[in-house]
Amino acid sequence: MAGGWAELSMDLLAMIANRIESPKDFLFFTCVCTSWQIATTPNHKFDIFFTKTPLLMLADKHDDCREFYSLIKQKVTPLFLPEARQRYCFPSEGWLCTMDDTTGEMNLLHHLSRTQIQLPSRDNLMASNGLGDEVFWNLLEHAILSASPCVTSDYVLVVNYHANITRLAFWRSQLNKY
Repeated sequence: MAGGWAELSMDLLAMIANRIESPKDFLFFTCVCTSWQIATTPNHKFDIFFTKTPLLMLADKHDDCREFYSLIKQKVTPLFLPEARQRYCFPSEGWLCTMDDTTGEMNLLHHLSRTQIQLPSRDNLMASNGLGDEVFWNLLEHAILSASPCVTSDYVLVVNYHANITRLAFWRSQLNKY
């Protein structure tokens, strides 16, 4: 092979990545080289195996790892995920909607490739509904994606939050605002 392992086609690498069954093996796959990691990003239509495997993300232990419990294997697997440290996480379509309660920063995080999509902040969410600082912000309750950003660039994030009363907000990827 003239070019070596780094020169394999993205289509072939994505096909291989789609056959990986364990989070640990997937992480090893992405560590081989940059091109192998790139093959697992949304641009290459990587089909996240976590959407096929029921997993529960366990509570934050205030370190750079998050633990996932596999219902099928009845086993806990730690994943290095510093982007989720001390953030609220809401899973949907193989992604995590994360929110930093201190800064209000919000992102979509692909927990395997660690790709992040920045969302408008919690402050922008509040302002979009005519709510200012005087409103008691209680919590973000749910965040649901209409489709995986790995599959389409045109998706909607629905956010259910509580600010004096329960509210819904919609964020469309093409518009980048609530």
